[in-house]
Amino acid sequence: MEREVAEMKITKLIDVLMAVKKITGEILGGCDDLLLALLIFMAIEYITCTLAGIYNKKIKEITLDKIIKKSCIILLVAGGNVIDLLIFQNGNVIRTAVLSFYISSEGLGILENIT
Repeated sequence: MEREVAEMKITKLIDVLMAVKKITGEILGGCDDLLLALLIFMAIEYITCTLAGIYNKKIKEITLDKIIKKSCIILLVAGGNVIDLLIFQNGNVIRTAVLSFYISSEGLGILENIT
């Protein structure tokens, strides 16, 4: 009985995760290499910023601010995808431009944190 309940909970969790993945994929325009690169650069930049904050003893000022900024970047990618869908209908022009801009911005942030 307990095993059946556990299996049912796992099945429901998988269903919820798949629904979230599908909705997120549609909003962000799919999970392609550019989006993965942005997410990786965002994670590396956050880690290096946190380490720099620890080194400079300013960690409390950095953490929440960075999370909010990174969330807004994801919203801008979603906005670029929506513009592409409404205006270009079959292209990824705006989304690609937004992703490329923020990948380079995060790369510069990594370099800034390291120096």
